[in-house]
Amino acid sequence: MSSDRFQGLEHPRRGVDASANLLKRLYLVEREVMRALGAWHISIANWELKAATPRHLWHDSLHADALRGRVLELRYPKRDVDVDHDPHLVGFLEQLTRADSDAEFALGIYRVVKPALVTAYEGYLAGGDDLDDAPSFYHISHILIDEREHVAEASTLLDMLPKDELEAARPWEDYLRASLAAVGGVLGEGPRGPAPDDSKYARRAPYEIPARAARDPRFWPATVESPLHPPRTPREEQVWHAIEHANEVWAAEIPGAFLWHWRDMPWSFYTDVARWSYDEMRHSLMGVRRLNEWGFELGVDYPMVNDPYQAAVDQGAGMLEMLAMLYSFEKDAPPVKQKQKKHFESLEDSGTAQDTDYDWADEAIHLRFGYTWLQHLLGPEAKERMPALVSESNGLWTKWLAERWERGEDGYGPFMERIEAKIGAAEAASRAGGSVP
Repeated sequence: MSSDRFQGLEHPRRGVDASANLLKRLYLVEREVMRALGAWHISIANWELKAATPRHLWHDSLHADALRGRVLELRYPKRDVDVDHDPHLVGFLEQLTRADSDAEFALGIYRVVKPALVTAYEGYLAGGDDLDDAPSFYHISHILIDEREHVAEASTLLDMLPKDELEAARPWEDYLRASLAAVGGVLGEGPRGPAPDDSKYARRAPYEIPARAARDPRFWPATVESPLHPPRTPREEQVWHAIEHANEVWAAEIPGAFLWHWRDMPWSFYTDVARWSYDEMRHSLMGVRRLNEWGFELGVDYPMVNDPYQAAVDQGAGMLEMLAMLYSFEKDAPPVKQKQKKHFESLEDSGTAQDTDYDWADEAIHLRFGYTWLQHLLGPEAKERMPALVSESNGLWTKWLAERWERGEDGYGPFMERIEAKIGAAEAASRAGGSVP
């Protein structure tokens, strides 16, 4: 028996189940791209690419969070958003980290997956009902702003990579594109076909977090980030502080590694850690910006290293100890940063004071992140184990640094010469101009 329709009105397009299934695929892709960017951040050598990826992975964490929440709304009371994914799509996404170079990784993310995501989001909007499914349309319309920006920004990032490396990476890009097409694309709605399993790329081993963080080959080799002696003048205080800020890139790389290392944590762990990584990269860029303005060349006039991570690896520490180490540095940061802010204000250095003030605000959040997730990972033993774990993890870096300086393995001499020359030139110019240093 058919029902009457007024004037042929018929608006149904995509129903709840179909929408939830597509959104679940989109969530999976955003989540795994976030994890891949986090995993590879420590392996990226090119500075421009390294500086950009934490912002992108933080955006992706926000996208994944919005999509995940929407799937749970549509499928209530079902809670299967993190299970029963298309195994073929999962298999494709697992390959993103198996790149062999910055160029391969960047092409896979920015020339294959993210453009495909943009197309998938556009397809979702074209096939859905903007009234019935209005919350999804709202989230996706905002996600598209970020994803289109990422794709556009990637053109500049890729131009920063060596041309020969990019050309050598083209077959990897082609392989990933064919692999994605074989699973029907991001939404799974395209024609499926056999995966290119006969390719040499299909046999690559799973990615592992490296034992040494990559640094740009344009940088001079370096071991430790800070001079052994404390600053003796206000100008040295400014420069020392900026160098420490610039080297907080290590504190962005380690949370990125957490995203990859811990696969089965509560969802809020991933959104917290993604934000942590991005904040620390912002802190690094604060220091780089100030040093650039003062005429210091990145990685040449001052070192860019990952000595806390290297200290932990060299002494056999794992990711739990690295989380404890990062938390130990955050633990006393808010009051210290508050004092630093006031001090730089007294020096009439408003730029450093402002950067430090925002850093202080971030550290207060990070303190909660570290405490929460150490408690979770340690479980019932947290109260007993956590104080000693945090103290011992902090000591890994101080011990390692002391050994480098004692053995003459610090490698700081060439940097100190250049830093002192730059400061000396600034002091001379200040005196010549009659201004206060």
